[in-house]
Amino acid sequence: AQRPSSAHAQQQKISKTAGSLLFELETVKDELYYQHELADAASHRIRLIEQERAELSSDYEQRVQDLDTQIDQDNRMLVSTNLEVQTMSKELTALTMKERELLE
Repeated sequence: AQRPSSAHAQQQKISKTAGSLLFELETVKDELYYQHELADAASHRIRLIEQERAELSSDYEQRVQDLDTQIDQDNRMLVSTNLEVQTMSKELTALTMKERELLE
């Protein structure tokens, strides 16, 4: 009589262990699914950020190029203006000298 009871107890113990393992397995599966969802969301965010970074980099590079072009144009204009000022200063000096000669 004890053997069947002990076999029954053994069977109950196995059933509890199997039930516990199944529960643990389901818990791990749920956690794995959740982690996959987090990974997918992170991957999506990374792609969006990389795209935004690429756009910003392109915009920045274009702006720098535009500013470099403007600086070059302004530098050429400055050189030209300085040459014009020098020429006009020489002309003014020459005219001033002629005026003095005429007034003497």
